[in-house]
Amino acid sequence: MDNQLPIQDFYEFPRKSDNSIYLLIKNNPYFFIPYSIFLVIGAFFILYFGRGDILLYINTIHNPALDGFFYYVTIIGDGWFVGALLIPLAFIRVRYSVQILASYLTTGALVQILKRLFDMPRPLKYFGEGVALNLVEGIEVFKHNSFPSGHSASAFSLFLVLSIIVKNKAWGLAFFFGAMTVAVSRVYDVQHFFIDIYFGSLIGVILTLLTYRLAEIIGIVKRISWLAGIKKTQ
Repeated sequence: MDNQLPIQDFYEFPRKSDNSIYLLIKNNPYFFIPYSIFLVIGAFFILYFGRGDILLYINTIHNPALDGFFYYVTIIGDGWFVGALLIPLAFIRVRYSVQILASYLTTGALVQILKRLFDMPRPLKYFGEGVALNLVEGIEVFKHNSFPSGHSASAFSLFLVLSIIVKNKAWGLAFFFGAMTVAVSRVYDVQHFFIDIYFGSLIGVILTLLTYRLAEIIGIVKRISWLAGIKKTQ
């Protein structure tokens, strides 16, 4: 009689993964409810206002305090910041760092492709010398590849993963506002238009959900294959 244990004794096959995209959204309401509101209001802004209207309005409220605040906030969307965050997270759980890195690389790759595909002018070139814009001292303002915003995509990707992995889901609200603040900083710093950060956030959120789910599927497949190999050699 074969006394070998079936794979099910090692691994419980889920009927519906807790990490399906639907449940990832459902289980993180503090992030996705305000984000859904932003998407609706943002779509109205894009349809109703001109391309540069929102930027021009935000540009009128420049002051030294906000300049200093957004000077540092925008750094959160930089690649080196994300890279630095991976180190302490790896000590908590390597899987978290891998998921953040995978999401960052996929969103970054798509953003760079779209930037070169659309090759849209940034605000400084779009308005030209006809409009005097308030700039933040110390920040290099670029003129090309405006759409979409890479910093917005990276910030929403990063904070979404943090919302997913944290046990206290109420932190999702803080993570949403963190991502939103980074995105707004790109308009304040005259680096992007509102439409750039809007679609940048969408890219960050959608690709992060897909990447996170794919990572879970790959992990399950590898575990099943490993367990099947054990059974075969017994």
